[in-house]
Amino acid sequence: MGDENAFQVLRRRSLLSADEDHNFFALHQLIADLTLKRCLKQGLQLEDEHVCVADNWLSGVRKGVGVSVRNVIASSEASYHLLEAGRYDRLD
Repeated sequence: MGDENAFQVLRRRSLLSADEDHNFFALHQLIADLTLKRCLKQGLQLEDEHVCVADNWLSGVRKGVGVSVRNVIASSEASYHLLEAGRYDRLD
């Protein structure tokens, strides 16, 4: 199953919710909880997972375009995950 197909399947099953403009999407809490349990069961370090998620959010921040809703949300999400990982050194 390709990425686009997986995305559409999640949307059809109401496991992915969108904002009113359909610019940003979030996984249903059930999927987030199952993912967390799977990571912990596999022995993955939760802190490392949070850093990985933060890096992905930060990779989408477009520098030099000024303040945008997309950049504010991405920065906020990245900050949350860095805080959860205890990586206060990366919050400057």
